[in-house]
Amino acid sequence: VSKSAVIFKSGFCSYCRMVMPDFHRLAEEFKDNVDFREVDVTQDANAAVENKVMSLPTVILKRDGAEFRRLTGSITRERIEQALKEL
Repeated sequence: VSKSAVIFKSGFCSYCRMVMPDFHRLAEEFKDNVDFREVDVTQDANAAVENKVMSLPTVILKRDGAEFRRLTGSITRERIEQALKEL
């Protein structure tokens, strides 16, 4: 089973800057089970369009390539962690 967590962000997004330290810590904690990626939508707008990202930050969790859960807006570490555990 492949598992991934992708955060869509922008340097201009204050919520993105606030959640990134937690995302990095969770990436370290879950590194053995989940592949973590960051997508800066100002540099890769196509990825945002392909994934139908409408607001920032957005975290998309995937299991075997299929979307499992999507978190958007003011995302807390606790919400991401709980979703990762359920993944």
